[in-house]
Amino acid sequence: MIASLFHQPASPPAGDRPFRPPTGEWWIRLGFVLAVGFSLLGLALYPPPSLEQQWRILLPMLILSGIPHGGLDLLVLRDLLGRRWERERGFALGLYALLALGVVALWWMAPAFSLGAFLLAAVWHFGRTDALAHARAGLLPTLARGALPVTLSALWHPREIELLFGFLVPDSAAVWLARQAALAALAALPVLAIDLALGMWRDGRYGLLAALEAGVLVGLYGSAPPLLAFGLYFCWLHAPRSTRRLLGRLEAAAPCAERATAAGSFLPPGRGRRLSAALWPTLAAGLAIGGGALYLTARAGADWTAGMTSSLFIGLAALTWPHLLLHALWDRTQPPSEIEP
Repeated sequence: MIASLFHQPASPPAGDRPFRPPTGEWWIRLGFVLAVGFSLLGLALYPPPSLEQQWRILLPMLILSGIPHGGLDLLVLRDLLGRRWERERGFALGLYALLALGVVALWWMAPAFSLGAFLLAAVWHFGRTDALAHARAGLLPTLARGALPVTLSALWHPREIELLFGFLVPDSAAVWLARQAALAALAALPVLAIDLALGMWRDGRYGLLAALEAGVLVGLYGSAPPLLAFGLYFCWLHAPRSTRRLLGRLEAAAPCAERATAAGSFLPPGRGRRLSAALWPTLAAGLAIGGGALYLTARAGADWTAGMTSSLFIGLAALTWPHLLLHALWDRTQPPSEIEP
């Protein structure tokens, strides 16, 4: 029973063999390590960046990496609807947008609840993506992996996290949520350490690479400001990892006649062309973010960080919930062996 919480094979045959990560996973990890290395070098050579400087660094990365990751939801929705795409896409896209607007409305009515729920959802989403990249993780390691990027900064940089949360919720709620996040980090670290040790014993050097990845992540969050650390994780590890897996699943679904018929007039074959289908929502979102940044800068002068932080975090939360629900529905349309990378 306890062992099953740490070890959950993706499929019966895979449970008896050492895990071998896909080729693309090596490049994603290399890019993440290089991005972290250059960032830490910059932090060692220059004074710590202000919150405004962090946003100026992160915005191009979010537009180029983070937004295409979410922009591919359009292809997921098309694949989920199959032959019904032409008939029901307007309703489905409207429902997606309505859910996002509902999240924004709920945030304004109950900000503390909304932030807490968003953090919990992020823990599960990040943990699930990282667990699939490392194959057979059970429930506890999945939650521990997801807790690292969400809660580690509250452990190493509590004052900065309270400041960021204070842009989103009342000060008392910001302090309470920051403390709960720090406690969650303390609980997650030993769980993940046990799982990584089991992985090194089970998968050899591939398990060691997973442990090194976790070590780089812990070092990043311990050394970099919270906003910059999260941006590097999201744009250089989570988004590319999730996009690689998503494109692989779309390619696997392409030969299906029903889905190919629905997609024929919408998207040409090929991974690059599939990825290009996310360009128009990426461009629209990038223009919206850039326009919002210019508006906030013009309205508040140089002191626009509070408005930028609250606007982007609430916007990210608004897109996260329909993103999670859509992918949960999509996962139910394929057997587990097709969901794993």
